[in-house]
Amino acid sequence: MATTPLVRLLVPIDLSAASARVLDVARRLASATGAHVTVLHVIHAVRGLDQPSIERFYRQLEKVANARVGRACR
Repeated sequence: MATTPLVRLLVPIDLSAASARVLDVARRLASATGAHVTVLHVIHAVRGLDQPSIERFYRQLEKVANARVGRACR
């Protein structure tokens, strides 16, 4: 049976300690195989807030998530 080379790894993270460990494993695997790692973090929709509150909430959430994902990917 032929094996397919590892080219891409998609790593969904939720910014928890467990996902940080998974990302570390993915980095080591990518380093060993030459694969490319793509990190995915999804921000869930919140319903029931007025538009200005939603916009402020998501701007702040995005800012925090970007910083944490950036630190996790170093």
